[in-house]
Amino acid sequence: MFGNAKWIAKNNSNNMLPAPLIRKGITVCKEIKSAILSACGLGYAVYYINGKTVTEDVLLTPLTKFDWTVIYNTYDVTQLIKVGKTLFQLF
Repeated sequence: MFGNAKWIAKNNSNNMLPAPLIRKGITVCKEIKSAILSACGLGYAVYYINGKTVTEDVLLTPLTKFDWTVIYNTYDVTQLIKVGKTLFQLF
């Protein structure tokens, strides 16, 4: 399912600093028909695209034993992606 995914991650995953901020900017060249964000926050995370929250949900993903189970959430973000520069932020 995620074979062609572009992963956005903290550079040093062994460093256990609290609450990293991850940003990734892209340029969208033409209008898109559909955009899906599948995100795994390993605990709790907040997702923004162009400064707007992806969801109003808070504390949605339950904690698990990350070496056994990793839960991800999927959101339709089509309306948040516009032609031009797009900034993804994950807290």
